[in-house]
Parts: sequence; C-alpha cells; structure tokens
Amino acid sequence: MDDLAPTQPAPLPYAEVTDEAYAREAAATFTVREFDAAVVLSGGCPRCQDPITFTLVDAVFRRDAPPASPPAPDGPAADTPDRPGAGGTVEPATVPAPREATAPAAPTHRTVFCTCEVAHPFRAEGQVGCGAYWTLRLDVEP
Repeated sequence: MDDLAPTQPAPLPYAEVTDEAYAREAAATFTVREFDAAVVLSGGCPRCQDPITFTLVDAVFRRDAPPASPPAPDGPAADTPDRPGAGGTVEPATVPAPREATAPAAPTHRTVFCTCEVAHPFRAEGQVGCGAYWTLRLDVEP
C-alpha cells in the first residue's frame, strides 16, 4: 500500500504581469486596515494565491545626515557621535513637518504588487513576490 502524501504544486515562475481579473479579485477578497498615515491591504495574491501584505503610505519622511566636517590640517576632527567635544560642531538635520491631513477629493488609484515570500523560479536576487501587479481604486486614503 502506497502512502502518497498530497504534494504542493510547484510555485509559478516569476513574471511581471497584470490582468484586470487581478484587481477584481483583490478588491473582492483583501482586508483593509486603516491607520493614521497608512492603509494596509492583506490577502492572497490573485496570481500565485500566496499570502501578501501591502502597505500604502501618504508620505515618507527622510532625515538627511549632516555633512561631515573635514578634519583640520593639524588639529582634531570635528565633533562626531563617537568623539564628542573633539572640535567643531555638528548641525542637526531638519525633518520636514508633516502635511496637514485633508480629505481626498475623489477615490485614488494605487498600484499594488505581489510581495509574497515564496521562492518563485526566475525571480532576481533581492526581489519578492511572483511579479503580478494590479491597480486598485481606494475609497480610503492613507
């Protein structure tokens, strides 16, 4: 008597593809969680069916590092986090203030792509997902 365990189908090969059906399926099946500055979409990828989570944000803030001061020709280096008081000053970076929240005038369209962690054949090093992407109309805004 053979004990054949059910086998998982092989993962689809990586391919950057889209189809209108992907958007329809995602719109019908994904869960939507709203946060102050983000919307998180979760569900099965419409192409590979593997679970994904996709985060949409309204704005990204970046803090630039201050420029490094060159060392004095015959003196100590400028202040650094590992050498406080070594001479010179370090100016703090400026973080832009967040924009005031405003209600969107109309629903927006956002591109979503598969972010599954399954090892799809032919996927380039450092990439995620199966390559599928689609556009969703959002009635909520991050």
